[in-house]
Amino acid sequence: MSTLDGIFLVLGVLGAIGGVVIVWWVIRHVIGRRPEAPATKSDIKRINEQLEELAEKLSPPDVVRPTTEDLAAEATAETEKMLQEALDFVHEGKYRDAIEQVLTAYDRDLPPRAKAQLHLVAGNAYLELSDYGAAETHYKLLMQAALDSKDREAEAAAAGGLGQVHANRSDLEGAEGYHRMALGIFEEIGDRFGQAAQWGNLGLVYGYRGELEDAEDYYRKALAIFEEIGDRFGQAAQWGNLGLVYGDRGELEDAEDYYRKSLVIFEEISNGFGQASQLGNLGNVHAGRGELEDAEDYYRKALDIFEEIGNKFGQAHDLGSLGNVYARRGDLEGAEEHYRKALVIQEEIGYRLGQATQLANLGSLYTRRGDVEAAEEQYQQALAAFEEIGARHYAEITRRNLAELKEKHDD
Repeated sequence: MSTLDGIFLVLGVLGAIGGVVIVWWVIRHVIGRRPEAPATKSDIKRINEQLEELAEKLSPPDVVRPTTEDLAAEATAETEKMLQEALDFVHEGKYRDAIEQVLTAYDRDLPPRAKAQLHLVAGNAYLELSDYGAAETHYKLLMQAALDSKDREAEAAAAGGLGQVHANRSDLEGAEGYHRMALGIFEEIGDRFGQAAQWGNLGLVYGYRGELEDAEDYYRKALAIFEEIGDRFGQAAQWGNLGLVYGDRGELEDAEDYYRKSLVIFEEISNGFGQASQLGNLGNVHAGRGELEDAEDYYRKALDIFEEIGNKFGQAHDLGSLGNVYARRGDLEGAEEHYRKALVIQEEIGYRLGQATQLANLGSLYTRRGDVEAAEEQYQQALAAFEEIGARHYAEITRRNLAELKEKHDD
């Protein structure tokens, strides 16, 4: 069995919590606008200046950019209804329907503020479909509008979305920068919901790096706020994320307890992505106990949901997990087939951590076949990718695998 099986544990609820901030901002701002916020801190101001330069490149010089007064216009009742329908599709995991609804609304004669909201919903839907290029485009367009109008909440929502894009691309430094930017804004304006969401996002970044104590601290900060304000989705996401930490530590009983708490809530609120994520995580628990039939059953249930909602990130996750099950059974052909299917998807969506994981798993596979040269090649590629994205914990595991491989070969 590959010693990298645990890597899949960190992938569970990555996309979900980012949607909290995005959806929340649209619901709060379908009608009206908030007062201007206080001055920014120095580090956030620096990031804003960089984003303003980017906004200039995104906007052709002959286009009149919206003013604060333009964005203050309220959405019509019809627009509000269309936005709500799009949000409902997102909550149900029907991301393509959400995008279609957004595009239909965008063709209408809408005030600039309403179109900014549509960029936010579209960015979230594309993120869940693993189309990171399209998601990034919509978040940047939202950021441009937010900077023009000095709308701090919209700016924080855009930063949170961009943080998710960078995290899914395994750019952990960029992801942390955007999430801390969003957190700083939410703290300045006293928004507890936004703070909780960003604490959770930062926990995911630290979880990717293998810094589990910090990750758990951030998750518990987020959970405390979500419980305080009564947000069920946020609570479910953080219960699941805490399960990831305990799973990485090998404390499977606690991990299972957290995953089941999360799954119950996601089922109650009919969130397909959350349900699939926790089913996959429960599969990891059973795999950790050696209960491979149960593990496969959970992975296939999760895969079915991810395929139904069109989430490539989740599909690749569970294909890789199924590869681990086959590898542990000694079915190396079945394992390689699933690893390579996962790798193809992760290359397609540009997900570097996932690619590194599959390369390392293939290295383990070739080691078991006695093909030392091929195994070393796969491990070296995986190590380079882990080091490139700053995934130090997994880079160290890969170094150990390489050392063991060379030791056996020398013997």
